[in-house]
Amino acid sequence: FLHGYHQPTLACLAQKRPAWGGCVTESNNSNSSILVVVLDLTDKAPHLIWLVHSLPHDTFRVVPLMTPIGGMLALCNNAVICLKEHGPSFCQQLNPAATGES
Repeated sequence: FLHGYHQPTLACLAQKRPAWGGCVTESNNSNSSILVVVLDLTDKAPHLIWLVHSLPHDTFRVVPLMTPIGGMLALCNNAVICLKEHGPSFCQQLNPAATGES
């Protein structure tokens, strides 16, 4: 659940195709996505409010950030990516193996 929204809001981490270190190719290196969905309690239906594609295949966790910072951190094996709905993303590489991370 993300902070700073008026209704329950979920961040979902997904992959287009399953990938792991033994089968990484150029075509599936950045196949992870984060979808942010608001659960509209009056309509009783989910609504997609924003999404991020082309995250590294080894993204394993999404951590919500409290206001005033807001947004979320996408944790990868070799990088930490800060994502916000409005504004630029920021990627901090943790080691030389992170070359080419989103």
